Amino acid sequence: MSVPSERRDASLALVGGALEHFDACIQAVAVMFVFPPLFEPPGARQALPGAVLTWYLARPLGAMLFGALGDSAGGRRALAGATMLAAGSSVAIGVLPGFATLGTASTVALSCLLFLHAAGLGGTWAGAAVWAFDGAGDARDPRRAKLVQLAAPLGIVVAQGLLALHTGPWDLRLFFLASTPLLVIGLRAWRAPDEVARRASSAPLRELARRHLGALLAGVCAVACSAALRSFAMSFGLGSGQSAFGSARGVLLGVLSALVLMVPGILLALRLSRSWGTRPTMGLGFALTVVAGLLLIPLMRGGLGGGHSGGLMIFFAATPAVVFLLGFTYGPLALFLPALFPAGVRFTGAALSLVLGNLLGATLLPRLATLLLPDRELGQCAWLGLAAALGMLALRRRDASM
Repeated sequence: MSVPSERRDASLALVGGALEHFDACIQAVAVMFVFPPLFEPPGARQALPGAVLTWYLARPLGAMLFGALGDSAGGRRALAGATMLAAGSSVAIGVLPGFATLGTASTVALSCLLFLHAAGLGGTWAGAAVWAFDGAGDARDPRRAKLVQLAAPLGIVVAQGLLALHTGPWDLRLFFLASTPLLVIGLRAWRAPDEVARRASSAPLRELARRHLGALLAGVCAVACSAALRSFAMSFGLGSGQSAFGSARGVLLGVLSALVLMVPGILLALRLSRSWGTRPTMGLGFALTVVAGLLLIPLMRGGLGGGHSGGLMIFFAATPAVVFLLGFTYGPLALFLPALFPAGVRFTGAALSLVLGNLLGATLLPRLATLLLPDRELGQCAWLGLAAALGMLALRRRDASM
């Protein structure tokens, strides 16, 4: 591969790794606080109806669509298409007239754009991970995977920094318009031929369901632990940070500082993956997650009722440890998930594993833990423990033959 092609693909992979996390942070705030006054009737008190359902429905569909495209036409083209769809939808949201101009049509148009945006995000990270895996030569070489995985904290840090600075709905529109350069990156990559030889599958979804369902389940379970840690870190950090700092901007800046620890977690995990192997490294991360869940019980019970001082203790003692573990369990995923699937279904398998694993770890498991253990602290521990146990089971699945 030529140097210009390598640089173009690297920039596209960096965008693919960061876009999901950046847009998730921006849209989480926009759907709750910005979109309602702009795109709903005056006096509306709740977030855009169906936004969460749209998110969870569109992403699996996008994973299937771009996964099939990647496994048949090439991973670069699929990643470029997913990037253009997500970025183009963001730009369109940035210029969409509000309810005062278009009435109900603006609400409908926004819902459609959010659906398209979420569908595009369904293929961005998987495309970047498959690019890293296919071009690495050695499946344990973490150099390309490092680029993809370090893009995640970069996206989160940039998003949290912008959110800490924004003062109203119109400056947040500018954040959506900032996706315009990503359209150019995606278009350039789309027009270039795919230089990675692949054994294309004519029906990757059918082949995945028939022959590789066990690999898909293993991938979903492996992702669930990092998804649980990410959701836990955000909710736990914001809750304790509110008690510690007393203001929304202080909370965001505090979380921004804590997220820096995700970087050494990723780097250490990828370094150990090179020397120990991916599976032993992930197994260590899952075991440490269980230990962290147990240690958090007395800390939460002692700190949550302590007001300002208790919030400070929890925020600075527990949140950084959880964020470090998040990086440690997230880092090896770019090596582990693509290796589970043969080349003909690799993109589809990795994309669906990530999307469904995030749904399992961040949404379904906490609800299950709450039903089993009404006690809040024990429920939080059970949530992390269940996610880690599923990750351990995933490690029993062997890699696919290349």
